[in-house]
Amino acid sequence: MEAAQTEHGDIGYWNRVTDVNYEDGQYCGTLQEPPTVHVVDFSGYDGPLDENGFPVGLPNEIAEYMKQHGMISNVWTVNHPVDMIWAMRQKIDFLTTDRPDLFLQLQGK
Repeated sequence: MEAAQTEHGDIGYWNRVTDVNYEDGQYCGTLQEPPTVHVVDFSGYDGPLDENGFPVGLPNEIAEYMKQHGMISNVWTVNHPVDMIWAMRQKIDFLTTDRPDLFLQLQGK
């Protein structure tokens, strides 16, 4: 780390130079750019809702947009079976729940 600081000054992940860029005191290169994170917040949404309380059509459009652009999707905290089924149908990549037993049951496992 001292070699990195000597060459680059104050360093850290945000400028892609860390001690992993150095081997035996020799500079090796920079880290890749960190991924872009997209967060969708529906708290201010005042449009129509479906019978499950979802904004009409919007979650499906967002899920499709993410798939088309190679983005990874994550939903949390999903504890209602209707929401879990929606996430499975949309092929959401990650789902956080307080009810893994229910989620596994819905998956038939």
